[in-house]
Amino acid sequence: MVEIPPEKKQSKKLEISIAVVLIAVVLIAVIFLTFYNNAPAQNTNNEPVLSTAYEAIEPKDAYNLMNKSENLLIVDISTCKCKWTANCINLSSIWDHNPKNFYNETRDILVCDYYGKETDYAPFCNGLVNHTYGKIFYLKGGTTAWKQLGFPTYKCK
Repeated sequence: MVEIPPEKKQSKKLEISIAVVLIAVVLIAVIFLTFYNNAPAQNTNNEPVLSTAYEAIEPKDAYNLMNKSENLLIVDISTCKCKWTANCINLSSIWDHNPKNFYNETRDILVCDYYGKETDYAPFCNGLVNHTYGKIFYLKGGTTAWKQLGFPTYKCK
């Protein structure tokens, strides 16, 4: 029988030890990444998180959002109240120009305007950022685009 020299035995033990350590590191990394990727996006205390931005939403997506969410506040910022009165997109919508009236609001907010220019939305939406706790959307193309796509409008008071 051929005997393995002691230095080769020691070298083999070292290689096995290194392999075991590397496998352990890989397993720990896989477990960590699996947990990290499945962790909730918001804080785990269910505390409200301040809004940090606003985004445009297409009329079709806004219509779907209105129909599936009870947690939505619709604010019309049309310059003339007459535009809102004749063409509001939802009977529960509010006509208002002061974002401070919505500070600490926890619902998502859909901001609309008759003409739908981002330059008209920006001051109002920027006024809501970091002062509300829901998502902030503005209706891309405004009530005009909404009507052109055949979505219903109402007479509001």
